[in-house]
Amino acid sequence: MLRFHVLAMLVASLAAGNLLTNGDFSAWDNSTQPTGWIVENESLARIGQCADTSRSPAYSVRITRLVAGTGSNNGLRQNLTVTPGQPYTLSAWYLDNDVNARAGLSITWRTASASFIENSGTVYTDSAIRPWQ
Repeated sequence: MLRFHVLAMLVASLAAGNLLTNGDFSAWDNSTQPTGWIVENESLARIGQCADTSRSPAYSVRITRLVAGTGSNNGLRQNLTVTPGQPYTLSAWYLDNDVNARAGLSITWRTASASFIENSGTVYTDSAIRPWQ
């Protein structure tokens, strides 16, 4: 099993501020469900509340991949409404403490009916860097 942590995610526009619900993972419905987030596929990746390596208020998210590899291992997501032509900034903190994990973040643009428009590509962490990056 491969493990990495995610904390303090932010998708912001200059006009609206942070668009994410619970972007700092401070609120949880239970120990495997951060409030406001969709757990994508529990057969590929397990989500867990983690306080021992937290970077902000109380918790980070520990994502444990149950299937080795990169790309479609899933994790967490939120669906957000955005305004066409509006600039947005994405930032996130990762602690990738497993050289095999290759934590990644991507944005997929979809229509309101969920039809695919485009994907940003995946930005991967550097497992050789041990502190939060």
